[in-house]
Amino acid sequence: MSAKDKEHSAMDSAALTPTLYNQVFAPTAKWAALRAILALAALEDLELYSIDISTAFLNGDLDHDVYMDQPEGFEEYYGAGFVLKLVKAIYGLKQAGCQWHKKLDSVLKGMGFTLVRCDNSIWVYRREDVRIIIPVYVDDMTIAAKSKDQDLFVKEELEKHFKLHDLGPTSFLLGVRVERDRSKRLLSLSQRQYIIDILERFEMSNCTTVTTPLPDGHRLSKAMAPKDAEEIAFMKTVPYRQLVGALMYLAVATRPDISYAVGVLARFSSNPGPSHWKAAKHLCRYLQGTKDMKLTYAPDPHAPELFTTFSDADHGGDEDNRRSTSGMVVKMGTGAISWASRLQTIVTLSTTE
Repeated sequence: MSAKDKEHSAMDSAALTPTLYNQVFAPTAKWAALRAILALAALEDLELYSIDISTAFLNGDLDHDVYMDQPEGFEEYYGAGFVLKLVKAIYGLKQAGCQWHKKLDSVLKGMGFTLVRCDNSIWVYRREDVRIIIPVYVDDMTIAAKSKDQDLFVKEELEKHFKLHDLGPTSFLLGVRVERDRSKRLLSLSQRQYIIDILERFEMSNCTTVTTPLPDGHRLSKAMAPKDAEEIAFMKTVPYRQLVGALMYLAVATRPDISYAVGVLARFSSNPGPSHWKAAKHLCRYLQGTKDMKLTYAPDPHAPELFTTFSDADHGGDEDNRRSTSGMVVKMGTGAISWASRLQTIVTLSTTE
């Protein structure tokens, strides 16, 4: 069996007894935390480097005995009627992701890192004047450190345990472009190519632009669901849910300006009508004109505090149940690191409730 075949061997976990494992969840760093770390890197002029752990899930240690059928080609060496006992986790194993996270946690803690309580995929190293922050998203790691020597220390220690792919200074993070002007302590995040791909995928590449995410005075509601056979047939040909899903990643990662619009469109995913589809295409037209927009972090001379928070709400703006929508944004320097726009859980009788 070649090394390439070994790397691509995977397991079908459908027959595993659930009692063999208690936990299969593997946490990943939240975008709000990632943006906060990137903003801190801009404000304090930290080094940012990216590395990838090759075949990460194969590094996990197993807590239980697990057996699997022989892969194709093994029987000619071991004979039929035998099974193989796994000595390490393998792709396809239900708990592979969880075991990888445990292994990485053990290695990083052995290096002197501690796990952040509020996000179980961020590790911090503190020793006198040394501070290193490592957010992890599955097998993608970003190292934020004050000097290149500190970054090198992390890489050399990790290479004792894992096979690394050094990606150099961070220029992309989970599909988001990262640009820096270190002389101005400025860092920008953008998804221009992702927007271009969305517009091409949904045949909106040549659309005209608009200046608002939703039409002025929009009043979308469930009453706009398909009303006759013609509208029902039309909406079956429309990739509404696919478009809303693609737009969600933009709203979550780098575009707080479309967060409300995407949230409104998502409310009608179970039964969208032509008016909802028209509003979704309107948002695409807005993105066509703003695809070069960047989320930028830099020191803010007008806000001496590290964090600035804003919040607001409408009153009974939802057409279907008269619930209000709350919105909030937290800024670090000049850029937003956290934001949200969501319906309130109750119907309020006044703006003071």
